[in-house]
Amino acid sequence: QKGARKKVKVLEGGLALLHLASHANSSLSSSRGGTNNDAIAHYDRAYDLLKKSLGKGDTRVAACLYATGTVAARAMLYEKAESVLWEALKVREMAREIENCAEIWHEFGEIAMNKGLYDEAVKFFDQSLEVREGNGFSAGGGG
Repeated sequence: QKGARKKVKVLEGGLALLHLASHANSSLSSSRGGTNNDAIAHYDRAYDLLKKSLGKGDTRVAACLYATGTVAARAMLYEKAESVLWEALKVREMAREIENCAEIWHEFGEIAMNKGLYDEAVKFFDQSLEVREGNGFSAGGGG
């Protein structure tokens, strides 16, 4: 009983932080203040709490990782972005979430393009299209 209540509290805390991170992220878009680092810090903390309460393989944890990766990419923190996106991709592939996997592959392409790695970007974009067309998953490579 006590352990279950603690787990619920941790989950509630993680979800609250996820909401804060989303708010910080949307504030960036609407020029109401906030920074990429604020959003990333909230997403990181939310990830820790969600992972603790839901487990690393939960797709809600993967959604948090994806959000962290996209904000990190926008902040040009490419190494962090790639790291968390690979984690998110592995979870999404295990859950067979095709559309989400395709979005992550596309994000890898955007990152490679922003880094000036155009040939690599094309490969990631191609992988995104292949996944969307139902021709496969492959989180094992790259990174």
